[in-house]
Amino acid sequence: MPTGVGAYINFGDIIIFISSSLLGPLGGFICGGVGSALADIIYVPMFAPLTFIVKGIEGLLCGSIIWLFKKKVKNDKVSDYVSYVVSFITSGLWMMLGYFFGTWIMLGVINNGEYSSGLSIALLNIPNDSIQVSVSVVTGFVLILALLRIKYIKQLQDDFTHKMHKSKIMMEDKDQI
Repeated sequence: MPTGVGAYINFGDIIIFISSSLLGPLGGFICGGVGSALADIIYVPMFAPLTFIVKGIEGLLCGSIIWLFKKKVKNDKVSDYVSYVVSFITSGLWMMLGYFFGTWIMLGVINNGEYSSGLSIALLNIPNDSIQVSVSVVTGFVLILALLRIKYIKQLQDDFTHKMHKSKIMMEDKDQI
């Protein structure tokens, strides 16, 4: 949805949250960075590198927080609800912060060191980014809980989490040898 200040509202964060929830940090990074950068290539190509970094880290952060909760908290229901809310909000705030500073710096460089114009655009994008994050957090939370009620998807997540945990144990064993 174009916003009139050079940016657009994109609810792709919902997909980043879901992919990070199901596929972990690496899957979140790939979906967030590559998928979102491809969208920017179509709409605002100059932002594609910034988007790759910001959205990639958003997916990595989201998946990492969820993975840490699953590792530390033994109650699956508590772990699921809390980890999704905390990870979605935290990674959404990272996205806002990353785009704020990225837009400010990038547009300042493009305008030959006139950083005030970049700051103005970055400030004007805060309401749009707030709407994007708020809607994405709520929708992502509802969708991931609904998706995890599907036995196949829950099994996919459990298998992936188990494989990540198993590979970490194997790496720790190698380090001790």
